[in-house]
Amino acid sequence: MLKKNLEAQNYLVNEIGKYKVDALNDRYGEKFQIMPHTKFIANYKELNSLVDGLTDTDILINASDDHELMLSLTQAKVDNKINGPILVCGYGVLAQTAYLIKNHQTAIKFIDRIKSLIINKKDGIIANSGSVLNSFLGTYMVSKLILDYMLEKETVLAYGNFETNEIRFDCTL
Repeated sequence: MLKKNLEAQNYLVNEIGKYKVDALNDRYGEKFQIMPHTKFIANYKELNSLVDGLTDTDILINASDDHELMLSLTQAKVDNKINGPILVCGYGVLAQTAYLIKNHQTAIKFIDRIKSLIINKKDGIIANSGSVLNSFLGTYMVSKLILDYMLEKETVLAYGNFETNEIRFDCTL
């Protein structure tokens, strides 16, 4: 964990220099079943190998700033290598989004959206533009999308805008 992460993420000064997963494990490991891994994961194949295979009941949450990893995981969903849902959470300037990729159709739409954003360089992260508010809102959005998934609701997109005070949950990407 780097000092610059203190303003954008929910970490403490005494955790500077630790891996983020180790800091979280120190805080919550006794209460929850956390299996921290400090290896950088670049793609679906590396993730699948690290966890010794994903099951149909696994819920995969990706909150990384790595669009290549997002695309690789989502392509694995298209290719039926991942059966459970994938949640992707990220932010841009004054905005927060979370996507629930639960089937082939939403995976293809998400891939198209990410590729479009990359081509247009729109709504991208600019010099770690997030704040701790993004962390809190992202956590809420992901939690709500998981709950909606478990309740078999159709919600697939959460969006928050700090400038307009808008928070919405949609059934289409």
